[in-house]
Amino acid sequence: MSAKVHKLKVIIPVKDKNEVKETRMASLSAVFGPKGIKALDIIKKFDSETAELGYAPNTPLIVKVNIQISRTGKTENYKMFIQTPSISFITKELLKVEKFSKKPGKEILKTVSTDIVEKIYNIKYHKCDGLLKSGRIKSIVGTLKSMGIIIKE
Repeated sequence: MSAKVHKLKVIIPVKDKNEVKETRMASLSAVFGPKGIKALDIIKKFDSETAELGYAPNTPLIVKVNIQISRTGKTENYKMFIQTPSISFITKELLKVEKFSKKPGKEILKTVSTDIVEKIYNIKYHKCDGLLKSGRIKSIVGTLKSMGIIIKE
């Protein structure tokens, strides 16, 4: 019988270089500890992989972890996949917005040009080849509309 694969999705902020105490440990220990993975190992791997990406400190990155568990319930190994920040986080940073509209479609927060959509696309999908660009652009436009942001042509 083959091993089971458990999939976990967590959001981990990029480490601040001035941070003395590791504040991310407690929450990650609660997630990975029961699976037999040391949170410190996850944090070290995350920090080494994100060091050259150039994200600002405390930028929340989406991390997907596939954990292979044996028949006996022990963790055999795991793979970690780091993704870019969410579209809403990127939008907040680009537009300097604190909160989004509570009534999208009725309450317009901002009107932006298509250049902002392109910037969001380039940040979110910088590693993608462009085969699915039109679909991803539509997804970004839909997300912006749901936040109360209108795109002018």
